[in-house]
Amino acid sequence: MDHSTICLGYQFIIKRRPKFDILKAERNKVPKLLFNKLQKGEKIDFEKQTYTPDMVLGEVRKGLKICIITDTRPISTISQFIKDSDLFICEGSYGDNADIEKAIKYKHMTFSEAANLAKAGNVRELILTHFSPAMFDPNLYIKNATNIFPNTVIGFDRLQKQLNFKK
Repeated sequence: MDHSTICLGYQFIIKRRPKFDILKAERNKVPKLLFNKLQKGEKIDFEKQTYTPDMVLGEVRKGLKICIITDTRPISTISQFIKDSDLFICEGSYGDNADIEKAIKYKHMTFSEAANLAKAGNVRELILTHFSPAMFDPNLYIKNATNIFPNTVIGFDRLQKQLNFKK
């Protein structure tokens, strides 16, 4: 990150098991009573034969990707780092575009800069956080982000978010 002290961005990838493929299991003559354990990744020796998960698992499914970026100016490497994230949590220290000089001076971002990163990174949702104490109500500036990246939310203490795997 580009800040006055060392700062890091975080990326969490939650993998998902491959899809169960009943036709593949039948072709491999896998007994039904082994399906569940094989689907969970176990290797099984049963009736003098070894069964492996690849005998019942099919196509790989997309998991979830969550990225968190705080305390930085927008730099070119961020959009690739957050690429295709399901959730991007990003600082938005300054909501008003007129505060760009402060954002540059203190090495933070405006809402519109964070939204541009979300758009460039093709993320599903952006949550803005890390607001300057000088910004009394971040909600007053939400349009500066949603005009660029519509699926933007203003973060708040104890915000809870449920993410679901895509089918």
